[in-house]
Amino acid sequence: MIPYQRHTEQDLQILRRRHAVYQQARRQHPERWSQETRNLTPAGTVELISCRPKMERPRHQETNQGA
Repeated sequence: MIPYQRHTEQDLQILRRRHAVYQQARRQHPERWSQETRNLTPAGTVELISCRPKMERPRHQETNQGA
């Protein structure tokens, strides 16, 4: 899935089609499936840029003693 597909809401249709393909494959060849098919439910909201405050990096003490 690419971001454009999510922005234009094409992802829902794509995921529905994928789910149908997986279900059909499972019905035709159940011996190939040891578990359930992939979770193809929409991911919902995804945050690309974090709004959390940045953590300060620890400063390393310089060891230039007696130089």
